[in-house]
Amino acid sequence: MVMKTRINRPGRYQVDLRAARKLRDEVFGHMRGTRGKKYWAWLLALSVVRILLPERSAREIFLTVYAAMREGDDPVDGDKPLPSQYGSAVEYVDALIAFVWEPQKPSSCAEYLLAYALSLMSGSGFDIREEVVLVLESLRFDATRRNPFAPRIFLQDELRNIGHRRDELGVISAMLKLTREWEKGIRPKDLAELGEVVQFRYNLRDVHKDWRAGYCNIPLEALRAPELTILRKERGLPDEIVSRWSKQEASRGKTLLKAYKKRRRKLPFSWRTRVTLFIAFQWRVDLLFWKILRQQT
Repeated sequence: MVMKTRINRPGRYQVDLRAARKLRDEVFGHMRGTRGKKYWAWLLALSVVRILLPERSAREIFLTVYAAMREGDDPVDGDKPLPSQYGSAVEYVDALIAFVWEPQKPSSCAEYLLAYALSLMSGSGFDIREEVVLVLESLRFDATRRNPFAPRIFLQDELRNIGHRRDELGVISAMLKLTREWEKGIRPKDLAELGEVVQFRYNLRDVHKDWRAGYCNIPLEALRAPELTILRKERGLPDEIVSRWSKQEASRGKTLLKAYKKRRRKLPFSWRTRVTLFIAFQWRVDLLFWKILRQQT
């Protein structure tokens, strides 16, 4: 995708800053109220990262874009109703992608938050639109593959490509720009191992819950022929399959993390960025891998 050089504001529509921030707070409040046990650590990490980001505009963009992505993700996963003006989750995500490049008057909460984020980008010089679109494209992939009655099973390369674009080229690239590390010449490929293990965490964290919601994060190559028959007949996900695959992924993830930590020492990060990357990504991945491997020893 070609980067646009100019950030378009949402037409003549003026974003009410107080309303946008209130809406953002409501998104975080909904997370705490409905899934606080799942998200408490991440919400705490968000608070720490907010302090660590050196510029106020970067902090506002980070929090607002995250809230917008959450508003985009929840209807796709079925955790919130789809806005009534859209006939499908794919249509909803397509509208958000179009809004990033050509903003108009917002017609949904996610668009309102994106409008605020775009206005912040326009005034600060930070441009993470392409990264935002890459994350939205991963939501679109989820919207197309979701099937609660018979989750689709994909090849490993297909799943890894989506994760690579979302986590490395999307999320990590955005963090490098918001921390100004991008200006030092540091690129997402320098943190490739971190991007991959972040994808591992998403896949491993809620394997059974995702299956029930209509997603299969276990690739076709990890399944044996008799197991495929079981999955198709019983529409369940046996613990034996999950346990074996989780251990394999956690072991590989530990190796990747070790390589990332070695590479990280040679990168000219500020102390703030080092702590930000640890809080936002590394410690939760490390903890998850440790728990999986500990349970299965």
